Amino acid sequence: MEPMIMKTLTLSLNDTLAARLEKQAQQQDISVEEVITNVLETLTESSLQESRVEEGIEYVIAKNRELLQRLA
Repeated sequence: MEPMIMKTLTLSLNDTLAARLEKQAQQQDISVEEVITNVLETLTESSLQESRVEEGIEYVIAKNRELLQRLA
C-alpha cells in the first residue's frame, strides 16, 4: 500500500467563520482542522453523487430518445 501524501492548504477566514469553526470543533471535541477536513470530504462525496445522478439522467434521456426514434 502506498503511503498517504499530505498536502498543506492555507485558508484565510473572516473572524465570524473562524469563531464558528472553533465552536464546532469544541462541541465535537476535535481540532478545527478536522472540522474543515470533514466538511471538505462531505462536499467532495456530495459532488460525486450529484455527478452520478446527472450521468444517470443523461443515460435515461438517451435511451428514451432511442426508443422514440424506433417507434416513429
